[in-house]
Amino acid sequence: MNKWALFFLLFVCTIFCTFTSYVYTYRTDFLSHSLSRMLGVQVKMKSVDFSEQGLKAKGVRIHNPSDCTLKNALEADKITIKMEWIELLKAITGITSQKIVIKHVKIEKPEMHMEFFTKEAQDNNWTRILAILAPAKDLPVSRRFEIKKLTLTEVKLEVKYHIFPKTILHPSSITKIELTNIGSEQSVTPKELFYTLFTKLVEGANRELGLIPNETQNLTAKSTRK
Repeated sequence: MNKWALFFLLFVCTIFCTFTSYVYTYRTDFLSHSLSRMLGVQVKMKSVDFSEQGLKAKGVRIHNPSDCTLKNALEADKITIKMEWIELLKAITGITSQKIVIKHVKIEKPEMHMEFFTKEAQDNNWTRILAILAPAKDLPVSRRFEIKKLTLTEVKLEVKYHIFPKTILHPSSITKIELTNIGSEQSVTPKELFYTLFTKLVEGANRELGLIPNETQNLTAKSTRK
């Protein structure tokens, strides 16, 4: 009995090590494919690198839905994610039901592209992305997250109105968007995390475009979407 138990343990360890090695080797393609499937639009990355403090993703491109004329919805040259190694291992393997804690997500100088299909701007590429991303509450998930801090700085905007097909607008950049304690009371799924981020990003862009009252350029959210 002990022999079979040892054999089974070695077999499980071998499978775990093989899977972890595969994910590490093909981490860029693996993460790009996983995000594409979750967001419902194509996501591309040039590289994903691990460090003692977490990981860095470079050359991130989130494409628009296929019925849009602009290729990308969001571009970011670098995204830095600070987290402990044990949390990173939990995120990669999904072997524990405990929530994954991320200290800080920092997105520097991203470019946000907005495409309005109607004069009132209610139908646009981001409302379509959010409709795809809207989390289904009843679906089981293997990973849940808590984000201590998420920061976007100097968000550049590019806007296209279909009623003015040859005009591309470049409003002022959004100085800073900061979200804190996401999932602190109730951990969030990956879809809920992106839904919260994209919703705040769209709110900030709409303020710059005058579509909603511009209270401040520095947007800080203390509460989270449940």
